[in-house]
Amino acid sequence: MSEVAMSESKETLEALDSISVPDQDQSVEMREAGPEATAGAAAGPHQLVVVHNLTSLDGTLVNNGTPGITTPSKGTRYRQRYRREWEDIPQFKGWLSCVPENPCLALCKHCKITFTAKISDIKSHSNSNRHRAASTGTTSIFKYSKKVMGSTVKSTGVPSLDATNIVSMYRELARVPQPVDAFASYTPDGRTIHLTTVWESSDTEMGKKVRFTRHHTSAFDNQGPLSFHQVGHAQEVESNSLIAISNSGSFRAVLKEVTRNSETRQYIEIWDATTKLDCLDLESAGVHGKVHTTGSFASFQWGHIENKLLYIAERKPAKKDSYFTRKLALDAERGTEYQLDESYGEQQEEHVSPVICVLNVANMAVSVIQDFPDLCAPAQAIWAPDDNGIVFVGFQQYAYKLGLTYCKNRHSKLYVYDLEQHTFCTIGETDKAIYSPRFSPDGTTLVYLQSEVGGPHGQSCQLMKCSWEKKEILLIVDTIQNPTSLEFPGLYIEELPRHCWAADNITVVVSSNWHSKVELLAVNTLSGDLIKLSRDEAVGRWQALCIRDNIVIASLSSLNAMPQVAVGVLTADGGVNYWASIDSDESKVQGICWYILQFAPPDDSHQIFEAILISHKNEKELPLIVWPHGGPHAVFHAGFQVWPILFVKCGFAVLLVNYRGSIGFGDENLRSLAGKIGVQDVFDVQCAAEVTAQREEINPAKIVIFGGSHGGFLTTHAIGQYPEFYKAAAMRNPVVDLSMNGPTDIPDWYWYEGGLAGDFMFDSLPDGEDLKNLWMKSPIRYAKNIMTPTFLLLGSEDRRVDMAQGMKLYKHLKARGVPTRCNVYNDGHALSKPAHDADCFVNTVLWFKKFLA
Repeated sequence: MSEVAMSESKETLEALDSISVPDQDQSVEMREAGPEATAGAAAGPHQLVVVHNLTSLDGTLVNNGTPGITTPSKGTRYRQRYRREWEDIPQFKGWLSCVPENPCLALCKHCKITFTAKISDIKSHSNSNRHRAASTGTTSIFKYSKKVMGSTVKSTGVPSLDATNIVSMYRELARVPQPVDAFASYTPDGRTIHLTTVWESSDTEMGKKVRFTRHHTSAFDNQGPLSFHQVGHAQEVESNSLIAISNSGSFRAVLKEVTRNSETRQYIEIWDATTKLDCLDLESAGVHGKVHTTGSFASFQWGHIENKLLYIAERKPAKKDSYFTRKLALDAERGTEYQLDESYGEQQEEHVSPVICVLNVANMAVSVIQDFPDLCAPAQAIWAPDDNGIVFVGFQQYAYKLGLTYCKNRHSKLYVYDLEQHTFCTIGETDKAIYSPRFSPDGTTLVYLQSEVGGPHGQSCQLMKCSWEKKEILLIVDTIQNPTSLEFPGLYIEELPRHCWAADNITVVVSSNWHSKVELLAVNTLSGDLIKLSRDEAVGRWQALCIRDNIVIASLSSLNAMPQVAVGVLTADGGVNYWASIDSDESKVQGICWYILQFAPPDDSHQIFEAILISHKNEKELPLIVWPHGGPHAVFHAGFQVWPILFVKCGFAVLLVNYRGSIGFGDENLRSLAGKIGVQDVFDVQCAAEVTAQREEINPAKIVIFGGSHGGFLTTHAIGQYPEFYKAAAMRNPVVDLSMNGPTDIPDWYWYEGGLAGDFMFDSLPDGEDLKNLWMKSPIRYAKNIMTPTFLLLGSEDRRVDMAQGMKLYKHLKARGVPTRCNVYNDGHALSKPAHDADCFVNTVLWFKKFLA
């Protein structure tokens, strides 16, 4: 063994020796607490936080020196991290008391919950909306709807499953619709609100996503709670279509695709309240290529005067022809037949050279803006106030194009195009990654999101604002480096809602990852103050859909509650007094409970990580699926997710691991993983798995592991470093050997995450030492230890992680006689096509069943 390998093995063993697995009765849980509650009592679902302070204990190693399972000595106790300093603080007296059974905990008498007895955590709780409401006797502000999903399968054991009932359960859950957009308008007298919501579900029979709209109305007087009634039936819309409603609600524009005789054309339709007013065949217009309907470039917006429509399409492609064509077309270029046109990578294969387009609704004529400064690629275009200009994000061009999907670290600038002067200028900093520009209703203020160029692909972002008249830039919300366990961790936002401003032109409403949940936040753009609008602990994910005047339309869900849409009215102080569901049916998925477990690693005194445990209520000895997320800078949230819920319905418990490096825990936590992949993240996943295995609802002898992309990287590491711990493994498009380093649409990912010296440059090539460093962090290093039955799910069109990575592992395991199977799908990195997703799930469950029998 080399000196480097010996050193790393020693570090791994020392780290593993520090893992502490508590006795079952020593879980420290945040829960609903009555007078009879004790620190060792069983936890209630949803609001639980389990804090595991992992300290050193004697362990054992297995598998000829390979780091293995640590076995706790009986009666091992946690080190007490928190003393009772709070007992001497006057403002805590009267409502806070100690928990005799565990000095690490404090009990809030008003809220009836326990939490860690740190001063910072107590202060955060005392300032929370929940504590204030409980202290004043305020009741719940949310009225739940009632739509019941069929009960889960009684867990008589995974071996009782067969393909037929797995398929039946998948069909049932895949058809559950999820809200993706919303629009709101008022009647002329302002006394009735009309609500249109857009939903999406998966049709397993047709093998495609189905999108449809629903319509509701409610009386509105700004005083009492809203009460919605559905109008008519749901109406299907094409999944690849775009819809834009004018500001007044008088007009609707629809972009749709129509296929006739194997030829697909795009059309723009203009509607009023009663009829279709006009329609344009974009192919016949012949001024640009295909309109972008998805991805980073999609835009589709009415002007404020409602006589123009703004969108982004591909530049009209030049015709390519062979040198050997006898009759060359007039506008064709000879010898370009096989020339490569670079796209923007995974899920953006059709995005090559975008242009901005403006449709004049009066004469249905299209004008194209196509000469951009810095050769930038325009995206996310919106109208400037008074429709006298266009604001857009311009992705900067370099030697070649990098992938944009899931990457908020790409160099981009904010541009303004003057329609009268035909000039461009930039706004704000020009060395950042900028996205999601949004104007206030009065047009005086522009907000947008900003993050650093390079570094982790998923980052905390800054919320910026621009005074439009003076073009002054101010920072509203900054990144948070190292928050305490209950403090705001910073903004982690994919994009701002299309309509995110309240009527006061001060408040912006956003959804942001906050640890293992997605919360709804109201941001005061003058003071930078934030108010959490999502105050129900039973909800795992809130998603802002649309804000109209003071009306907030949001979707909410959890791992045991199907998505629903709720509407609230903002108060003068920026909060919401009451949430009204647009449906009256209950949304519960029966028989499932979930918990958020929190861990404090022994090698870091201030950082934490979390895992979400989902299981069948009142069941014990369940087989456990350990599931680390991909990325690595992503996160599992506790909102409705089809696969985890289906796994539980099939008789498993599921552990979704948000290891250090996940988004939503502060910038320092996120960046701690760079250069430590294959060590720190593997350690966190194994910590979570071993601690959870000791719970009474888990059978420690029946643990399997599943993951995709970087989660597949961790899955391969786990079965290589702990080959006897996991009984089976399944992985989607895994990263197996970092030293292979391509082909990929994000070569900078390998450079940053692998911890290579210096910043990534477009001409960067790893040298021999770099390749050795990457190999040392790769799971292929441990492949010879793998004895775990392994199932690989690969996409032949994956542009992010080349299929050769998974095939390399597959062939090695086959050659060694390890039970191995590989499915290959004509799909991309996420294997997200409905038919492929369905097949992947059924085969994964059957694979686990086979080796747990």
